[in-house]
Amino acid sequence: MSEFLLPAVIAVGAILAVVALVVVFRRGRKPRLIGRPLLSPVQASFYHTLREALPGHAVLINVPLSGFIEPAGLSARRSEKQLRELDQQVSDFLICDHQMRPLACIGLDSEPDKATRTSLQAAKIPFLGWRSSALPTRQEIADTIGALRTTVAAAPAAREPVAERVEPGLGVDDLPDFDEGRREPRL
Repeated sequence: MSEFLLPAVIAVGAILAVVALVVVFRRGRKPRLIGRPLLSPVQASFYHTLREALPGHAVLINVPLSGFIEPAGLSARRSEKQLRELDQQVSDFLICDHQMRPLACIGLDSEPDKATRTSLQAAKIPFLGWRSSALPTRQEIADTIGALRTTVAAAPAAREPVAERVEPGLGVDDLPDFDEGRREPRL
């Protein structure tokens, strides 16, 4: 019996050693990361439709709310906590005027959660939701955003903090208009 026991113990020990080595080497290995498209085909098509429907506007994608909403009137600790929460909330598409003031957040096939909706309402930034199965026409998009521009123009105080974030020496009136005969850069 001992002539079979010794080889079995050696075999089990060898297997355990190999498993331990595999686990150790896998832990030290960096995870493999690969690039992926920024937008799905439907989102990319809708992005181009938005760009065509809204000349003179910036159409931004996947923007954290912290990029265009900031806490005001809070203690430093509460403000930092609020910013971390805003970092977790993302707008599928953000429409800005030529001075980069946010006009609307657009969700494609998604509704904002309660926190996102509350943040957008507090900042007076409307949310527009559309389904990929029933996308609006260019004219419907232009009419909807045009109506929002009229509403935003009536309440400019809600947009004032955005201008304060422009680099010193460059006023918001100095920012270039979009789509003035120039093409998007190609990488």
